[in-house]
Amino acid sequence: MRSFFGLEMNFLAFDIEAANGYKPYSICSVGYVVADESFNILHKENIWINPKTKYNLNGTRKNVGIDLHLDKKVIDSAPTFKQAYDRLKKLLSDPTVRVVGHAVESDVSMLNSACRHNKLPCINFEFICSQLLFKLCKQRVRSLWQALVVGFAQ
Repeated sequence: MRSFFGLEMNFLAFDIEAANGYKPYSICSVGYVVADESFNILHKENIWINPKTKYNLNGTRKNVGIDLHLDKKVIDSAPTFKQAYDRLKKLLSDPTVRVVGHAVESDVSMLNSACRHNKLPCINFEFICSQLLFKLCKQRVRSLWQALVVGFAQ
């Protein structure tokens, strides 16, 4: 593993899907990829979780029409969140990875909801949200551009 600012590390990108948009604790899938600093994929996997709840993949808004193409048989035979908890905790709190995701705040919210619903401690980990990072960079580039642009008079 190479170093990043003097720290040896990899990146772990993840995404969570819920089986029921009205029940944020109903996690049915945690997909993740581990990559090195050059973004070479080292490992990728989807952890299926049986949410033990009624499925509603249409989200919380009418006519959203979300179709995750989930195989209900696979999910129904998967471990429960309680059974997958230690594995998820180990992945997300590994000190050798930097956890990243896009709009990851909703994923973290679902994860915390599932922990509370299952009476488990919330998983303590740091993450980088690429959506927030983009917004911050966009603002800084705009400010820098405005500071550097020099008008000229004819």
